[in-house]
Amino acid sequence: MLVAVFIVVVTTLFERWRLAHEQEIQAVTKAADLDQQLRQFAVLPVILSEDPRLHQALTEPSTDSHLVASKVLQHVAIESDAAFAFLMDVNGLTVAASNFDDDVSFVGNNYGFRPYFKQAIVGESSTFFAVGATTGIPGYFVSEPIFHNGKVIGVVVIKLEPSHLPVSWNEGSAIALVTDELGVVILSSQQNILYSATKPLQKKVLSIIETDRRYQVAQKSRFEKSESSMWHLSVGDASAHYIVGSRKLAVEPWTLSVLTPHYTFILRVLVKLAVLAGIIAIAGLIWKIWSQQAQLSRERGLLANRLEHQVEERTRELEQMQNDMIAQSNFAMLGRMSAAINHEVNQPLSSLRFNLAALRQMIEKNDPVEKDQQTNLQNHDSIESTVVDLDRTAKRITRVIESLRALPNRQNTDLSEIVVTEFLSETVETVERERPLMSRYLCYRDLMQDRQIKINGERILMQQAILNVLYNAFDAVADLDNPVILLDLSVSGETVNIIVSDNGAGVPSHLVPRMFEPFESNPEKISGLGLGLTLARQIVNDHGGKIVFERRDKSEALSVFTITLPLLPRAAPTT
Repeated sequence: MLVAVFIVVVTTLFERWRLAHEQEIQAVTKAADLDQQLRQFAVLPVILSEDPRLHQALTEPSTDSHLVASKVLQHVAIESDAAFAFLMDVNGLTVAASNFDDDVSFVGNNYGFRPYFKQAIVGESSTFFAVGATTGIPGYFVSEPIFHNGKVIGVVVIKLEPSHLPVSWNEGSAIALVTDELGVVILSSQQNILYSATKPLQKKVLSIIETDRRYQVAQKSRFEKSESSMWHLSVGDASAHYIVGSRKLAVEPWTLSVLTPHYTFILRVLVKLAVLAGIIAIAGLIWKIWSQQAQLSRERGLLANRLEHQVEERTRELEQMQNDMIAQSNFAMLGRMSAAINHEVNQPLSSLRFNLAALRQMIEKNDPVEKDQQTNLQNHDSIESTVVDLDRTAKRITRVIESLRALPNRQNTDLSEIVVTEFLSETVETVERERPLMSRYLCYRDLMQDRQIKINGERILMQQAILNVLYNAFDAVADLDNPVILLDLSVSGETVNIIVSDNGAGVPSHLVPRMFEPFESNPEKISGLGLGLTLARQIVNDHGGKIVFERRDKSEALSVFTITLPLLPRAAPTT
């Protein structure tokens, strides 16, 4: 409660100071505007007092001279935005006026009773505010004596009416007013308080007002000053309190005041308190949200630490499980590899042992002194055939071992320029030697025609890759009555395509995604470790190419392997 009271008091004092500052600025500005306007009109009578046409109207009075003077005054009134301008002789009689041609003219009227005439006729400039004796419209009169040969021969007067006062007074709910030296409101932005007294008027003051015929003091409205900066205004049955800021004028002994309704001040204080309360509420809400966020952040931190600990434990468990699975996979792979090696190596070894035993028997039976020459020749041919089989079997074992060695421990080899048609022809010759029966079903074009098809590679490795693909095709058509294996060659842009296709049953669909992985082979395959295509892809990739498998239309039942390799630029033809 103490804090709330303190905030209300401080806000009220601050707003009171701020309002006083604003009123001071408004009063200074409005007073300066009014002083400037009054100074401008004070210059006109001085200028007119020197005009020879006005002098002539006073020194040589006649109808024509008075008419000329009236026109001069009319022109000045129009150009200066003055209400009226008129000329009086030494007796106070108006001899020329700006409204000479109006129905109600000042010409012929005597205003000698006015203070501005009395002061000017003795040779002094004078100003005066009063209600017009002829028009009944209040105005500000500025008079100037006219001298001729050192004597005052007349008075020229300019009248400024309140309608020509600055329009900047009419702004907002504040009231701007001017009180004369007697304390009566003579100018105001609110018409119903004109000629209201801001202080009690003595009889002497009331007598001066009546003698000078200044104005009729208002009786229905009055001001009461409760304090220096607070006025109470009563207009009929209505009343209100106003906060007042005042400023003295420089040109006249008048005071300009700015009155702001007290309820406006209260409203401004309430708005400030509401804004401040809103700020405090928002600040409290922000603090509450921040504290909740901080608490939530702490809880998240604890939860994150707990979760991180659980993740670490789970990660260790998964790593252990993964290591166990890898070990099991390695044992399974080792088992598969052992079975493959046992299958691939034992069979040729058995054949090798069988052939060696047969060879030993043949040698024992082949008697060099045998009289039957024909029998010796037949034994010799059998021995030769057996030796060839032994050589092939040994090569087969060697190829299995080399394939197993090349898979994990491939070493980079220096590349050189290779004529594709040449190494393909050499590959075909190798097939004819190693697979004489199946080579009869190998169809190929005359690959020696274009010697400009060249690649950058290692000849032996490329031959091995092509052989692996061809032997894979041979295994696929081994059980067919009419097997067909096609070896083709084509050039497309900057690449060469080596195409191997067969009319076998094709690769089972479930094996297609894994057909180039190690030890993945068709269970119906006659022989092999399942490494041929793996090595072929590895060799082709090392040469900057790629190998792609495609299954053609079922009616053709063809499996197609396409090896794509980058070509070396062809040499420009010589002329």
